[in-house]
Amino acid sequence: MSNPAFPVMRMRRLRSTDRMRRMVSETRLHRDDLVLPMFVCEGHDIRREISSMPGVFQLSVENLVVDAR
Repeated sequence: MSNPAFPVMRMRRLRSTDRMRRMVSETRLHRDDLVLPMFVCEGHDIRREISSMPGVFQLSVENLVVDAR
């Protein structure tokens, strides 16, 4: 059973021009758009892995400076 409220023809008003299509298009996320989280902790020479984030560590200040370079 079809829904009588659903239009038979889909209007394309938002996609009538190239500029409008670019404005309402899907977002594309690229690897270069991401930011690496870095977590600092107090202490000396600490590099502690965060269990819920494999490959991400809590770092003491001196280790953070080395990793940031």
